[in-house]
Amino acid sequence: GDTLARRAASALYHLCSAVAMVWEAGRIGTDERLHLARLVLTHRLSPIDPLDPHRSPSDLAADRALLDR
Repeated sequence: GDTLARRAASALYHLCSAVAMVWEAGRIGTDERLHLARLVLTHRLSPIDPLDPHRSPSDLAADRALLDR
């Protein structure tokens, strides 16, 4: 019960965050917000195996860019 409710609330939060970033990207004309929205969708809403050897180089570069901040 509670665990599923928390998961649903977290998913809704992350989805709303991604939508807001896409909206901001349209308003201020920057690709950085679109990139961040993609990362939210990829890393917070999609099931991913972090040890998957088939992850794309762009995913790995995005991970490094976020960790460097």
